[in-house]
Amino acid sequence: MKAYSVTDFTGALAAADSADAVWRLSTAFFDQYELDGLVYLDANGHDFTLRSTLPACWHHHYLEQGYAEIDPFAEVCCTDFSMIATGAANIGLHSDMSAAQHRLVREAGETGYQAGFSSAFRLRSAKGFGGWNLMSSAGKKTNDAIRKEHGDVLHLAAFCAHQTLENPAGAAKPSPLSPREAECLQWLASGLRTQQIAHQMQLKPVTIEYHFRKAREKLGVKTREHALATAISRSYIDL
Repeated sequence: MKAYSVTDFTGALAAADSADAVWRLSTAFFDQYELDGLVYLDANGHDFTLRSTLPACWHHHYLEQGYAEIDPFAEVCCTDFSMIATGAANIGLHSDMSAAQHRLVREAGETGYQAGFSSAFRLRSAKGFGGWNLMSSAGKKTNDAIRKEHGDVLHLAAFCAHQTLENPAGAAKPSPLSPREAECLQWLASGLRTQQIAHQMQLKPVTIEYHFRKAREKLGVKTREHALATAISRSYIDL
């Protein structure tokens, strides 16, 4: 287990008093997993937020070149919530990118980060897109191993960090979840799946799925994993 667990991380996020504090906590958490190259992009239809551990010269170049308008991250990585390989070392996996997009990715690789993987939190639509690009300077082999072994934990942590970046030190609100919905998410957080949760709660699997659906609707998310991350980040359930 990492010295700084996801439980520690979400607890620290809840106490963070600024977006900068959330960012510092996030870089410390991901650094444990050898993910020393982070890019956070959030285009929500009103604002465009870019945070990154990449060199400042890359940030300036990215903005000066208008790369936000053609960044393939939106098209390739924000079409579903799966973790998708990114970076120059994985460019062959995305043959439908334009020449300009290929150039952007290769130039980004010149910073020393050739490979990574995505963790989307807002799927691409007229309202924008958003996600993390999690990279390691150790290269493609290490990135692939990290994603395979720790992907679920990293995806959860990234979503919790995003939720807190949107509203650092937000005022606690009463939970909209019913006790059953919260309990289903609590069991999900412990690693159980639908059949196992049904056994623990002495309910039918279809009833568990119903509670998950209602939780997603109330929290305004599309997957149970994001419902879990949202519930944790808003202190509706505890890890």
